[in-house]
Amino acid sequence: MVNKVEKELRKLEDELHNSRKNEILLGDLLKYSSQPFGVGYPDGSLGIVNKAFEELTGYTQEELKSSDWSDTLTPPEFHDMEHEKLEKLQRIGQPVKYEKEYIRKDGIRVPIELLVHLVRNEDGSPKFYYSFITDITERKEREMLSDALNKLNSYINSILDYDEIMQLIVEEGAKAIGAESSVINLIERDNWVVKFVYNFPNNIIGQKKTDQESPTSVYVANEKKAVAFNDAPNDSRVNKNGMKLHGVASVLVAPIILKDEFKGIIAFYHHQKSVVFSEAQIDFATKLASSLSQAVENAQLFDEIKNSEEKYHSLYSSMNEGVALHELIYNNHQEPVDYIIIDINPAYERIIGLKRNEVVGMKASEIYGTGTPPYMELYAPVAEKGKSKEFETYFEPMAKHFHISVISPGKGKFATIFEDITERKTSEENLQKTLKRFYIILSNMKASVLLVTEDSRVEFVNQAFCDYFGLKESPIELVNINQSKMIEKIKYSYQNPEEEIKRIKEIIDDWKLVLAEEVLMWDGKSALRDFIPLFVEGERYGRLWLHFDITKRKKMEEELIRSQDNLRELVDKLEVSNRELEQFAYVASHDLQEPLRMVASFTQLLEKRYKGKLDEDADEYIGFIVEGAHRMKDLIDDLLVFSRFNTQANEFELFDMDTALNSVLSYLQPYMNENHAQITYDPLPSIMGDSSQIQQVLQNLLTNAIKFHGDEPPKIHISAEESGDEWTFGVSDNGIGIDSEHQEQIFEVFKRLHTREEYEGTGIGLSICKKIVERHGGRIWVESKPGKGSTFYFTIPLAL
Repeated sequence: MVNKVEKELRKLEDELHNSRKNEILLGDLLKYSSQPFGVGYPDGSLGIVNKAFEELTGYTQEELKSSDWSDTLTPPEFHDMEHEKLEKLQRIGQPVKYEKEYIRKDGIRVPIELLVHLVRNEDGSPKFYYSFITDITERKEREMLSDALNKLNSYINSILDYDEIMQLIVEEGAKAIGAESSVINLIERDNWVVKFVYNFPNNIIGQKKTDQESPTSVYVANEKKAVAFNDAPNDSRVNKNGMKLHGVASVLVAPIILKDEFKGIIAFYHHQKSVVFSEAQIDFATKLASSLSQAVENAQLFDEIKNSEEKYHSLYSSMNEGVALHELIYNNHQEPVDYIIIDINPAYERIIGLKRNEVVGMKASEIYGTGTPPYMELYAPVAEKGKSKEFETYFEPMAKHFHISVISPGKGKFATIFEDITERKTSEENLQKTLKRFYIILSNMKASVLLVTEDSRVEFVNQAFCDYFGLKESPIELVNINQSKMIEKIKYSYQNPEEEIKRIKEIIDDWKLVLAEEVLMWDGKSALRDFIPLFVEGERYGRLWLHFDITKRKKMEEELIRSQDNLRELVDKLEVSNRELEQFAYVASHDLQEPLRMVASFTQLLEKRYKGKLDEDADEYIGFIVEGAHRMKDLIDDLLVFSRFNTQANEFELFDMDTALNSVLSYLQPYMNENHAQITYDPLPSIMGDSSQIQQVLQNLLTNAIKFHGDEPPKIHISAEESGDEWTFGVSDNGIGIDSEHQEQIFEVFKRLHTREEYEGTGIGLSICKKIVERHGGRIWVESKPGKGSTFYFTIPLAL
């Protein structure tokens, strides 16, 4: 057992020895590589590193062996991220790349990018990592300076005052580049004038210097590029007295050039010690100076506009068309990529809906929410070549149509003069849509249709026209031919060609409206002819010719006349029959009243005199007779009402439903009090109808709603809603409800769902409601569930 353990230990020692040998071999290969390289173990210790790694971290090989790569070199804020990356490396087995920082021996942080590989043991566990490291200090510096430049450019393109912009540039520019101070000097009348300063005494602002006093500026002007004077006190190209006066150790100067003309310089200074300006910093100064030229140009343009302000604004501000002045923005390749708005007139604000302070100085790509500058491909050629252009367009972000004219007041600039033509375009589009629908209707008409425009051109002809007049051409082939040619094609279809052509020309010349003019065709058939002048927005558009073959219709009219005579005779007989039936019902119900009263009276008299003197059966029989007489009286009374429905009806008139309802509620008040009923209602409209009959409908529905209540006191609501061409009224209750299978039969005469012992009534009330509503041209129905209450709806057509 011991020998086995010893063998295993010797095996592990050999593997470790071989591993170290491999590391030494790998180290020899990478020792002189210019890219930092290092080996690290999962426990945090460092293996071999090359010379470049030592230079990057500031530690020697020996010092690093006793260091921990995860703690000594790596700042704490990167630990979690690095741990996740190494876990991913172990999981997928593929090299991982990520960025972090190293803490050098001198305490300075260095941004780096690592490409980390993993070597595993036989069991798959991590053995060691080896990494190729890239110093990304310069890249990070360029990114930082690029962000700073974008920020400064946003100031230049903003609506800030010119002086504010320039002051921000000297301050923010110096901070971005790490300089301690900065100035902007501009040339005015052959002198260098200090215009803006940062971390210099304010009393130097406005100082003027000659070329001899500003050799640095002159040198940069001649070179036409940014120049770094890293050892300023010992550089022959600078004014040493000036450098000594202000304690300048290093200075970076960039030229401000506008349209190949030197305008001034921007300079960044270090005072404490000499520094070497990096390529990234020199590039930043160059680009910032280029952007400064735009700010200077904007200032000059505004000065020019201001100098001619009175003349300019008298015309510019009074224009009905919107006007905007723009300037192109170029990229590093001098390609136009955007444009800013320099100025607008009041009409721009009114048409576009944006205020002056929202657009002036802003990029077009930002103003309209498009992400790209609108119509750049049209505007840029005008601004660069000066050739004007005009076009019409639909601008989707504003959902408007515009007519735009574009002119150029100078190289790289353009002005747009525009008007909102949305209303006109909408009218045109609506006209086209209307015509399209019109043509579809005309195409499907059985009548022969021809549309001729005001300039005598055939615009439309349907297939029925071609068939009726025997034309060989299709409708498409006839479009756009002259009116006179069409007349020649069809004239022999008339029985009297010459007379008809003369008549047609007379109608055309006089622009007459002719309807239902009867003509005879060559085959003896009859036709009706219409000539309808068409107008669009008050202007003549064309003439619509319609031909209707009325041969069959004339025969049908003759047959119809005979049928109408027969129908009229039948209606007369039916009216007589109805009157006789109504009279019979009235007489029957009226004449039954007298014998019924006699039966009821004598039975009641019999009950008073002999009740209790005869046996119990006799008393019960007398009660049955009295009750039956009362029921018969109720039935006869309701039948009498039903029979008088038409004979006693009133003419329809406009009346207020609120007033009608109040009258009904006043009548029902005792019944409501007796049953503790609560009745609410919406504001009700005025309708056209028979007020007394509509009150009868409301009274019957409300009486039923109170009568058929459940355990709770009745709660009733009356609603009214306009729907289409009618009013829909609803009477809702919380009563016992109605099963769906009975909801139609309840409107039939004398149909009852309950016995008289359960609920009183004859079962004719809803029949009367149905007859009244139908007389008014409406419908009545119920929606209900047992135990859930009911809503009775009825409709009345709108009052005209």
